Amino acid sequence: MGVELLDIPALLRVPFLKKGRDLDGWDCGGCALWLTRTAFGVGLPDFLDGYDGTDRVHAPAMAATIQAHIDLFEPCAPQAGAWLLFRSFGVACHIGWALDATTMVHADDAGVAQGRFSAVAGGGTYCERFDQGKWKSRLLEVRLPRAMIGGGTAR
Repeated sequence: MGVELLDIPALLRVPFLKKGRDLDGWDCGGCALWLTRTAFGVGLPDFLDGYDGTDRVHAPAMAATIQAHIDLFEPCAPQAGAWLLFRSFGVACHIGWALDATTMVHADDAGVAQGRFSAVAGGGTYCERFDQGKWKSRLLEVRLPRAMIGGGTAR
């Protein structure tokens, strides 16, 4: 198990789908849940499907949902498998998943991302650096699922 088993170019073809949870389409939470389960065998409860949108109006509800379940995670240094919490619309409501100490995979419903593997326009799955540019300025927290701590997967 581990990040090295993931087919990143294939993942970048997964479309954005609100409340999606698999390779047919996912949102940022579904992407992180799937990657955590697939790369590390850790299943987390799906607490992220209780939102109604990915816009400014719905961002506070998403942020509240994330904060209500933050105890499932421990703060950590950036590392493979860590969940990255970003500010979007002024609140902590976007999730990325760390491939390593500088690169993430995440799903977003708009924009163009210049990733390590390709440039993609429109909503989809992206691979980007989170230690520089806009993502660095928006990064609020780095957390590892508690279920990964102590089992030999945390670095």
